[in-house]
Amino acid sequence: MGMLLCAMLVACGSDDDDNNGEQLTFEADRTLVIAHRGGNRLAPEHTLLNFDRAEAQGVDVMEMDFRVTSDGVLVLMHDQTVNRTTDGEGRVESFTFEEIRQLDAGYDYTTDGGETYPYRGQGLQVPTVEEMFERYPGKLMNIEIKAENPPSVVPTFIGLLDRYDMRDRVLVASFSDELIEQFREAAPDVRTSYSPTEVFFFAFLRPEDEDDYEAPAGFLQVPPTFEGITVLEPPFIERARRLGLFVHAWGADDQMQAMIDLGVDGMIVDDTAQLIDLLP
Repeated sequence: MGMLLCAMLVACGSDDDDNNGEQLTFEADRTLVIAHRGGNRLAPEHTLLNFDRAEAQGVDVMEMDFRVTSDGVLVLMHDQTVNRTTDGEGRVESFTFEEIRQLDAGYDYTTDGGETYPYRGQGLQVPTVEEMFERYPGKLMNIEIKAENPPSVVPTFIGLLDRYDMRDRVLVASFSDELIEQFREAAPDVRTSYSPTEVFFFAFLRPEDEDDYEAPAGFLQVPPTFEGITVLEPPFIERARRLGLFVHAWGADDQMQAMIDLGVDGMIVDDTAQLIDLLP
């Protein structure tokens, strides 16, 4: 049933309407279910199979990371190397697109500590950003530009956004201050999230300075804790509300209910089914 529903959704293009019949946006007045790399509890991360299952499940947003191959193709990959998720070895940028497509993207996926690898040899490939735009034209996407990418990747990425009319359907993130600033300068109309440096300054902003504070972006995407320090707590959320900002929690699969109770606007999780069950 899941695969049939998935095929129907893909064939129809999935307009991704909210409950009231209007098209869903990142500013929805409810907690968004954001599938981390497609939702790692479903299938191998960053594979079309995983994203198809997330779509069939009804997630609100698909989250992904991209890197660039040696011949300039933007491919979905979290790590600097292909070692952890495929049967290959080496840095992503050392592969041509044709070479990276020969790798088995389901090779190392296991849910039982390595007793079985159910997706080995099943034909799963490393997908591209362009394939995601083609396959899910109406879907909201949270896309991270990995910090190790060269600056030249930004215009390539923006070109794809324009080709597939996705500027209003993406939220762009990066752990690189340089890359996110370059992206904002080139595409100021596209939603972005705070860089780590910007989060730091926001967290330690004095109440008396709030009136003069100019938010660099509209979204704060942060973990509940960082290096033993609690980040997501009521004062943080209250400040964000006062400044008109939206807060997404990541790395919180084991704290879903607490984050819901705290009032976050979205959660980037691996176990999307559990989050969907918990939400009203």
